[in-house]
Amino acid sequence: MGVDTEGGGAAHGPRARITASGPPAVVQVLPDVPAVDRTFSYTVPERFAGGVAVGTRVRIVLHGRRVGGWIVAFGALPIAEGVTLRPLAGLSGWGPFPDVIELAAWGAWRWAGRRATFLRTASPRHVVRSLPEIDDAGWPPAERGAAPDPPEARGRPDDAVVDAAAGEHRGILRIPPCADTRPWVEALRRHDIRRATHNGQRPGQLLVLHPATDGAAAVAAYFRHRGVPVGLLPQEWDRAAAGVPVVVGTRVAAWASLPWLGRVVVLDAHDERHREERAPTWDGRVVAAERAALSGVACTLMTPCPTVEQLAWGELVTLPRPAEHQGWPVVEVVDRRGDDPRLGLFSERVVTAVRAAVAARGDPVVCVYNRTGAARLVACNGCGSLARCEVCDAPVATARSGQEEAEDQGRRAVSARARGEGRELVCPRCGARRPPVCASCGRRQIRVVQPGVGRVASALEALAGTPVVEIGKTSGPLLATDLPAGAVVVGTEAVLHRVHRAALVVFVDFDQELVAARFRAGEQAFARLVLAARLAGSRRARSRPGARPPAGVADGRGRVVVQTRAPDHPVVRAAAAADPSILAQEDTATRRALALPPFSALAELSGPGAGELASWLGDECSPAVEVSGSHAQGRWLVRGPDHATVCDALRAAPAPRAHVRIDVDPTGV
Repeated sequence: MGVDTEGGGAAHGPRARITASGPPAVVQVLPDVPAVDRTFSYTVPERFAGGVAVGTRVRIVLHGRRVGGWIVAFGALPIAEGVTLRPLAGLSGWGPFPDVIELAAWGAWRWAGRRATFLRTASPRHVVRSLPEIDDAGWPPAERGAAPDPPEARGRPDDAVVDAAAGEHRGILRIPPCADTRPWVEALRRHDIRRATHNGQRPGQLLVLHPATDGAAAVAAYFRHRGVPVGLLPQEWDRAAAGVPVVVGTRVAAWASLPWLGRVVVLDAHDERHREERAPTWDGRVVAAERAALSGVACTLMTPCPTVEQLAWGELVTLPRPAEHQGWPVVEVVDRRGDDPRLGLFSERVVTAVRAAVAARGDPVVCVYNRTGAARLVACNGCGSLARCEVCDAPVATARSGQEEAEDQGRRAVSARARGEGRELVCPRCGARRPPVCASCGRRQIRVVQPGVGRVASALEALAGTPVVEIGKTSGPLLATDLPAGAVVVGTEAVLHRVHRAALVVFVDFDQELVAARFRAGEQAFARLVLAARLAGSRRARSRPGARPPAGVADGRGRVVVQTRAPDHPVVRAAAAADPSILAQEDTATRRALALPPFSALAELSGPGAGELASWLGDECSPAVEVSGSHAQGRWLVRGPDHATVCDALRAAPAPRAHVRIDVDPTGV
């Protein structure tokens, strides 16, 4: 068996290929079968000689049927005497590069999954028989030519900030929500080109991850318009593998096969769409960071609101305060603690702002009411304060009977002034219970506020005197022409993804975001404010000369209005001050005190076999691993001091007899 390195030298992987000489070569193949996570030895027929490499997609016969698979190594596994190896049944073209195969093995350990799952994600969606040739500038021959005139970028990056962010191997660049991140990505690329040229090296490829498909396409179009060859994943897998200078995609791009990776940039790193919802619940941000570390290149996260885990991972670089402040719209907080309960869902301030925006007949008004589940928030009729838990300080809810839960199914709205007398108050976070008495003023007159989106739409239509459009999760994106001037749109948080701009964004009851019984509730609530800020636009963008300022909305700037009974919450204060560090500091202190990530690692077990797996972990891995939960809940939480401890324990555990879902780094606890 001879070996050459077709397709590149060491910078390419290398792509080792077999040249037929002597007896048939032997390769190890991982089948593309979810239930099988082991490799098998096969011989390489002479007709395939020179066409296989580590990562090549092949067809094999396994237990009497033909299945796909990947070559993961050369050489035979130990076999019994007298056993004859089968030959490969066919070749299916190019597959993941060797470094990606190693990364897939790490991913299988990190998220308690199978290697085949990650290799399938890393493989091209179509058969790739050969890679396109590219010149020294990264252009395929058919696309060579004069570069188009680059369009003007919106906002010039600060050179000092770019240099600081580019110099960090683990850098977090905090960009305000209304800033265009594409010029910053381009500035990082230019910095890397200058450095490589100075050192006499070839510039590496820039890998960019975006949480949304349309956002990734916009980044790719930006670079194409500026004369830079781009590979948009997953459809242009072959261009990325050939070595075009810029590769862009969603979370699947973290598994891209690249011959010479130079830098990884993750846009909107706070966005949970970077995370795969199906098990194994891998995270593109974590994969990208690990890949950059293994390759010895820099990884830069760009986000308006870095999470606590991200701040513990890398060095934070921020814009000067005036520049960051200008990248936020006006965020107005409406304190509803002292409002008369008879005012209903909307305060007088919100009614005034909505009517003024409608009268101006400009961009639409967006109202967000995110009713999640059946939790019943309670507030005191006397002082207006939210009822809070005396143990963990989380807002509490009224305990509900099974009959009440059944009666609420199918209803679109319930009374906004339903009384809470006689019902126990229960904490959704720690389960503590207490009588329905206000801890602030001692009164027993509490009310439950739980209207549905339909009620919000009806109430707003009556107040604004204009038709209201209700948008749900099944609604498609709205174009500017879909809505008349001065339109009013109401919906759950899905509306923030459906509408592309707004003169006014109102969170009707932001307390529902703040009181969610999840330790990441603050970060998730702030992320929704970031989406709203992008719809409303920055102070500078909305204060352009000649703009018509609507009456009642000072100076015509885009505005986000937050109605809340918890105006002192760090999420609200951080948004009002355009300073995400306010939330990060308090959240970090809380998590450190409670030993929550990043000061520990978590995994959630569910499904019929979860109890068996939890029992084994509790018996065999204690005290390094702590297991909590019950059969009544149907879920168990596994906690360890770090990911190495938790992931090693999950890897060592025997497979339970029934199915179990393992969610490493769960977002819903």
